[in-house]
Amino acid sequence: MKPDTPSTAFTLTMCHQSTVISLEDVIKKYLPHMSIDQAKRRAAEQTLPFPAFKADKNSKKSPYMVRVDALAAWLDNASEQAQDDWNKVNK
Repeated sequence: MKPDTPSTAFTLTMCHQSTVISLEDVIKKYLPHMSIDQAKRRAAEQTLPFPAFKADKNSKKSPYMVRVDALAAWLDNASEQAQDDWNKVNK
């Protein structure tokens, strides 16, 4: 990333106006192939590609949330892997 380019975490924070995003919003935008029910099951098992949590872990109705920095790290890693793959093919 260039020094004058905003970080992914900063950009996501500005976009969502929060440092946490509901799992439902994350799934809709970044993993649309996954159903919300499947995402909730995977969140409970901690098998998503980023950690998810409930603000009130004792409530079944509390929504799962994702920290922007965790989502950004996953997106950055996926981008770096794609760049490496592209470089192997195109250089």
